[in-house]
Amino acid sequence: MAIVLVSFLLALLGLILILFFQPNFIFDLVNSTIPEVAYFCKSNKPIIALTIDDTPDADTTTLILNVLKQNKIKATFFLISSQILGNEKIVEAIVSDGHELGNHMTEDKPSIKLSPKEFEEDLLKAHSVISRFSETAWMRPASGWYLTVR
Repeated sequence: MAIVLVSFLLALLGLILILFFQPNFIFDLVNSTIPEVAYFCKSNKPIIALTIDDTPDADTTTLILNVLKQNKIKATFFLISSQILGNEKIVEAIVSDGHELGNHMTEDKPSIKLSPKEFEEDLLKAHSVISRFSETAWMRPASGWYLTVR
């Protein structure tokens, strides 16, 4: 039992150290493994990419937009296309405030559970709705998991 506890604590400490110090070699390794997916981008400037998932939401998105505007901050909003109906004015406000739109599929369900054909159909369906408001350069799979098929 003590060995399991010590192993768990060491693994937890390792994870905390990785998250706190963010060793670039790990991000370089991940980026080189799947070149079609961007996890990390090198820059000589101190920058942060702020992303907001699962939008638009009638209760929270407008509040987030107000805070961003007050602080002169731009973000990328990853939209779930099924949430746009009835929230079109919010999406228009996102765009008019100068934020980017990203595709976060049609529903908030794990993308990894979709077959490649279902994934493509869902992605394109969401894109057809989201692109009515603005161009999208980014896509994030729902629930953050994906499977690459080569």
